[in-house]
Amino acid sequence: MTQCWKIYLFDMMGCEREKFICLKLRGRLANQMFDYAFLYAYARKKGLSMITPPSDLTKAFGIQPKTGDQYGFSR
Repeated sequence: MTQCWKIYLFDMMGCEREKFICLKLRGRLANQMFDYAFLYAYARKKGLSMITPPSDLTKAFGIQPKTGDQYGFSR
């Protein structure tokens, strides 16, 4: 079960938590850059936190990966 599905499960159970958006990186670097930029802008507009897995994108640009572990959702 992925971290995002665990978060949705907690939502269905009615648990209070911070609101998230999950980034699933697919494709090569350019596709990952577009996905990250779009979700970053959307998350800022809606006041959401992003769950970002470690990847080539986070390494190349020094982005601190944020996983569900930091919010109490382990793998």
